[in-house]
Amino acid sequence: MSTRSVDEIVTELLGLMPADQREACRAEVAKNVKLMRDYAHKARKSSAREVKHQLGDYLKALRAARAKANLVRCPPWHDQDYRDKEFLTQLDAEIERIKTYYEGIPVRPGGKRPDWIAEAALQCGTKIFAPDAYRRPGPQARPPLTIEGKWHKSVQLFYEAAGGKNKDIWNYLRRAKAAKGLLRNRPLPVLLSND
Repeated sequence: MSTRSVDEIVTELLGLMPADQREACRAEVAKNVKLMRDYAHKARKSSAREVKHQLGDYLKALRAARAKANLVRCPPWHDQDYRDKEFLTQLDAEIERIKTYYEGIPVRPGGKRPDWIAEAALQCGTKIFAPDAYRRPGPQARPPLTIEGKWHKSVQLFYEAAGGKNKDIWNYLRRAKAAKGLLRNRPLPVLLSND
């Protein structure tokens, strides 16, 4: 989560807007910053690749523990086995259980999945500075794209509100600016309704 409060982020977002529109938009911007935080909490899920990687690490550690248990040998003059049979049985059962989960997770080849929170931040920032961008096709319907410009800064602030850590969202902005058709309005929570 961002270390800044909702009020600090809202104040900075309102500072990007024309002075005559600030007070009229304060409640709407605050509502959308809170919605971004709620959306980010729901949208941050591990991908199948990440889960499979974590299970693989766990399975590797279990197998290493099992291998170390097999190396423990009692001296010939000692009449007791150091290894706990019940523990080894449970360890073998856990290895089999995790192996089943690991092999059951399909991971398709391909690139990195999109950051849905960055997409939501783009949608929020765009609807503040270009409400028509989702109704009119072409790059002319989008706000001007400059580094640290109002559009860029607003999208960064919405991303920060969602708990993002200084992510470079420039590629998302560049793609949205260059889109020939209508921007894709993702099914997010009710963000910046144009009513």
